[in-house]
Amino acid sequence: MQPETRKCQNCQKSFIVEPDDFSFYEKIKVPAPTFCPECRLLRRLMWRNEHSLFRCPNGAPGKEEETLISIYHPDAKMTVYDKDMWWSDKWNPLEYGREYDFSKPFFLQFKELMERVPHITLFDSKSSNARFCNITVEMKNCYLVTAAWTCEDSMYCNRVSGCKYTVDSHVCYNTEFGYENVYCRDSSRLFFSLESENCLDSYFLYDCRNCSNCILCSNLRNKNYCIKNIQYSKEEYEEKKKKLRLDSIKGLASAKAEFKEVWENAIHRDLKLLNDVNVVGDHVFNSKNCYKVFDAEGDFENVKYAN
Repeated sequence: MQPETRKCQNCQKSFIVEPDDFSFYEKIKVPAPTFCPECRLLRRLMWRNEHSLFRCPNGAPGKEEETLISIYHPDAKMTVYDKDMWWSDKWNPLEYGREYDFSKPFFLQFKELMERVPHITLFDSKSSNARFCNITVEMKNCYLVTAAWTCEDSMYCNRVSGCKYTVDSHVCYNTEFGYENVYCRDSSRLFFSLESENCLDSYFLYDCRNCSNCILCSNLRNKNYCIKNIQYSKEEYEEKKKKLRLDSIKGLASAKAEFKEVWENAIHRDLKLLNDVNVVGDHVFNSKNCYKVFDAEGDFENVKYAN
């Protein structure tokens, strides 16, 4: 079988369906796609709301006067139940079944069904005291965290896992006492840092590994007491740290401005791929035979177009 070039029914751009793709679609008994990968991604994302919350009425019987914080806009005409009611046995999902009408389009009937069946206000499971958390599992004492797993005492984060006392962070794993970190992992008391791991008591790091007591550094490995990539003694480091006034708004603002220059002058790896074989994507670890895969945390194999 040869590769086939198709035109996307949505954006009209050309895309290629490879022979292996045809084999996969045949294996799962579905037709080959008529949308390009980018349009398919957009269509999937229409069902996932990680960032917007709305106030809407509680559709549960006897609770119509209550209002809920939900991922569904009031104009969406969705019936929304509070979490306790949705998980309870007080309503029967089978009551919403209906006969299929062959004279009407399928998706019109599917839309009508979606509007009738109750939806949970926020997607959260096995959590305790997790207020306004969505697409989350096993959270404890968290607030406004989305797409997260097994976090505690954290807030204002997105796509984090195994984090404790972490605030305003994005795509972080196993951090504690962290603030404003992006793509960081296995660190404690790390602040305002990017793409760093196994770091301790540090500020404004980019692409650093196994570092402690470092400030405004980039591309360091196994270092202590460095500022702007310059090695100091412990005493010199503490003295210069005091002068930076990182405990003040003015000092942090000045350091943030300097960190931008640090990031621009750093050595940047083209793609963040670790222990991978035949992988095209970014931030993929311990995976094999993947194409256009992003933010995949280990053991992915023979996967395409995943995020």
